Amino acid sequence: METENQRGIQAVLALMLAFGCAGANGTGAPETGNTASKYVIVQFMDASIQPSVARVLPGGDVVWRNNTTNMMGVVVLPASIKQSFTCEELRPRFERVAAGYRSEPITGEVEKVTLPCPLKPGSYSYEVHLFEVNFGGLSDPVRTLPGQIVVE
Repeated sequence: METENQRGIQAVLALMLAFGCAGANGTGAPETGNTASKYVIVQFMDASIQPSVARVLPGGDVVWRNNTTNMMGVVVLPASIKQSFTCEELRPRFERVAAGYRSEPITGEVEKVTLPCPLKPGSYSYEVHLFEVNFGGLSDPVRTLPGQIVVE
């Protein structure tokens, strides 16, 4: 018969095994093998993006959702991505800034932000900047999370 101490050790070992097997994103979901689809939802949390590589089919769409505890996020695309969009205008969801193109803030009120139009096939890096929720505007980000879009 097991003692209480042995059950406690087994529980700790089970937790260590579970966390050790978690994907690099810390969610337990593996990021390898995610297949391209027409519609990809990227969720950002307090310290990670899932999936960190969004694989989308040509003509497809990428949507970002905020799942942080209490932060606001913006998606920042590099200026070089403009030539890879299949449309001319990236507004109203994205605006031109010094770093490239920044999405409107994604909070609980603005549940999601989508790409303005499909991207041409290729690989595109981007960042999600997380900010403390304040009503005075955007200051310096609390955290920056890297991501990538791959159009296959």
